[in-house]
Amino acid sequence: MSAPLLRRRFASARLVEALSDTPVVLIHGPRQCGKTTLARTVGEVRGYAYHNLDDFVVLASAMADPAGFVANLPERVILDQVQRAPGLFTALKSEVNRRRTPGRFLLTGSANVLLRPTLADSLAGRMGILRLHPLAQCELAGRAPSFLAALFAGRFKTRAYVRLGARLVERVVAGGYPAALVRAAPRRRASWYRDYVEALVQRDVRDLARISSLDVLPRLLAFAAAQTARLMNVSDLAGPFHLSRPTIRDYLTLLERVFLLDVLPPWHSNRLSRLVKAPKVHVGDSGVACALLGLDAEALRQDRSTFGFLLETFVFQERRRQASWHEKEIRFHHFRDRDDAEVDILLERGANEVAGVEVKAGSTITLADFRGLRKLRDAAGERFSAGVVLGSAASIALVVVLARWARNRGSRWFSEPLQTGVVVCTIGQCIVVPDLILGDFCTVVVASWLPEDVGFGRFLLTTLAYGAMRIVVAFVTGFVLREFFWPKGTEGPAPERSE
Repeated sequence: MSAPLLRRRFASARLVEALSDTPVVLIHGPRQCGKTTLARTVGEVRGYAYHNLDDFVVLASAMADPAGFVANLPERVILDQVQRAPGLFTALKSEVNRRRTPGRFLLTGSANVLLRPTLADSLAGRMGILRLHPLAQCELAGRAPSFLAALFAGRFKTRAYVRLGARLVERVVAGGYPAALVRAAPRRRASWYRDYVEALVQRDVRDLARISSLDVLPRLLAFAAAQTARLMNVSDLAGPFHLSRPTIRDYLTLLERVFLLDVLPPWHSNRLSRLVKAPKVHVGDSGVACALLGLDAEALRQDRSTFGFLLETFVFQERRRQASWHEKEIRFHHFRDRDDAEVDILLERGANEVAGVEVKAGSTITLADFRGLRKLRDAAGERFSAGVVLGSAASIALVVVLARWARNRGSRWFSEPLQTGVVVCTIGQCIVVPDLILGDFCTVVVASWLPEDVGFGRFLLTTLAYGAMRIVVAFVTGFVLREFFWPKGTEGPAPERSE
């Protein structure tokens, strides 16, 4: 058996904080994402006992007499897989009402209790909920991320990073489940993901609902994986299975409850009425999606269209994972209008901050990639903080950051001094690479010449002017070096002659 993949979870600080002031704390997320490890790591050093409801004897006792089971629990206790005994929630409520001690019960669950109102409401005001995801890339690297803070501040530091290139595809295929990542062979990881889905359907879904044909769910999930990062169309999903739309919708809700699917709602604004109101669907982990589609790294590298959608899902899940331990709550949406201008991921922090992230898998990032971000800026108004384009591109046509917009210079790309030159973005970090010939100043000046509604002709002229400026500066630099710094009477090193 492979050793578990142990990584420091950045959500642990949020868990400790919740235990200090809340009687019941629930860690919920998909099976095998690390809930039990986190709960025991935090709880055992604080004297928590541990009971696992996957144990048949413990489960039978909890279901036969929930009130008696809770009354006989130790002062501080971890109840693992609590969704298997729904009756415990009412018993926990009665015990908390009798003695409201912070951090008394630490629960874990592999089903989303928020989608079962009767359970969530029974502990309303008494229970804090922490969503735990599979491992984020920053957790695998052991480095705290700064992307979300930089995004809402509209500033990215000037640094150089190594472009991931082909390794990005490998990360998308690998996913983030610890038990899968300990398997060195990609074929073995894919096998783990397929077995995981099958076991989850046969175990947790069966506990949640009575379904006559469980075999439909893995096939429905595989079909949803082929539609990941697209607008959800229940009719299209129902077609191959000859099932009614209400039935398919119920099945999708079940997959969402066990965290195999995420539904990304649309964002609405009173400023724009022509917004698409359909949600997007994302598979809960890119590794699960690739395994269900039978794609390894080489196959995904060749299928650029599918890679684009899976890359969007990968970026969405990474941002969700980072947001789960962020200081302020961040809500996620997508933005799309009826003219097909879209922003893949819209992040909303509080009531007054909106940011956009556009994901591109193409080889070049161009001005057209900012169309959706400009529409989002118009819709959000003063709430708009920043927008970025994240991609695996090898080249940048002009600039790829839409910075914070000042009131008096709303028609400019840059509205305040920025530490930016030509900005290159790769997955996981935004990378800023200054222009090596002209420096930051000239690059920003060229960008600031370009209004948001620039036509193709003006864009072409500006680009040609920028290129001409580079040539002139290079020529003048060479002339100055030759006339004033090159030693007189020398001609430099002679070229080598071939024998």
